[in-house]
Amino acid sequence: MEFQELNLLFKCSKVFTHKKKFSCNLSDTECMICSYVYYHDSCSQDDVSRGLRIDKTTVAKAVATLENKGYLLRHQSDTDKRCKILQITDKGVKDCTRIFDMHNKWLDDIMSVLTPEEKQSFEICCQKLIANTEKYFDDN
Repeated sequence: MEFQELNLLFKCSKVFTHKKKFSCNLSDTECMICSYVYYHDSCSQDDVSRGLRIDKTTVAKAVATLENKGYLLRHQSDTDKRCKILQITDKGVKDCTRIFDMHNKWLDDIMSVLTPEEKQSFEICCQKLIANTEKYFDDN
């Protein structure tokens, strides 16, 4: 697969979901952070930064915005006063669920041209590619 093909796939996904994210008043970064907290409730800002490979300052600014928009709650950890714990609000769950449903519908639609075996193979290949990217984010 050429990079252009992969890039086009990402662009198509982004175009398809842009309106839904925009209607929720979420940027791509804010949507990624909400998604992470949705699946990792009561995680720290540092967890989000590491998990999404986003700079800590960017995460802190986006979290403050998401808190103001009513998507996240942030509070101090009971065990480490420097650590901020994040939880998704009911509004965040509702809007994230709508965005996830839309993403899944789009993915189901574009993958409808694949056989079940091809879908499984594609998923395995994607998991291998993702695992192989870890070396590019190694802090060493």
